[in-house]
Amino acid sequence: MGLFRSKYLKLTDDELLQLFKDGQEKKVLEVFYVRYAHLIMGTALKYTNQSSDAEDIVMQVFEDLPNKIRRHEISKFKPWLHMVTKNQCLMELRKKKIEVPLELTERAQEEEYYDNSIDTQIALALDAIELLKEPQKSCIRLFFLEKLSYVEISGKLALDLKTVKSAIQNGKRNIKLQLIHRDEFK
Repeated sequence: MGLFRSKYLKLTDDELLQLFKDGQEKKVLEVFYVRYAHLIMGTALKYTNQSSDAEDIVMQVFEDLPNKIRRHEISKFKPWLHMVTKNQCLMELRKKKIEVPLELTERAQEEEYYDNSIDTQIALALDAIELLKEPQKSCIRLFFLEKLSYVEISGKLALDLKTVKSAIQNGKRNIKLQLIHRDEFK
């Protein structure tokens, strides 16, 4: 490990990404693990509050990392990896039907997102949701983010079913208009 440490650990993330593209995936992933596993673990713990779940997320992030690196144009690795980790955490919480603490959701929306990735589009859509008026905002959040049915939303918000359907339909249209106006999806 001595030669490994001296040769690869001194490289920048950009240099490591280039080595990854040149076929030295295993070595690069080992360096990224040494460099960033503790940060991923910390982020995962913030979201899950469970060390076993956080460890699973760390493993899942590193298992998916080779494919994600191949698919994305990465300008700054560390913030990109942080975003990948947050998305993995949110996905795991949704799978387990655990409500995401509001402060974590708000913090995620405030952070920088990167071009040329689906994450940028998701961030723009989340921002657009926040600009909606009530009850559109609540109905859209419950329907798309929490995966509740119209009937469940109606009960939770004490709105009649027609109002829920209308709010979701109008909310989707308003989000689309906001995104087109921003010229981000053209």
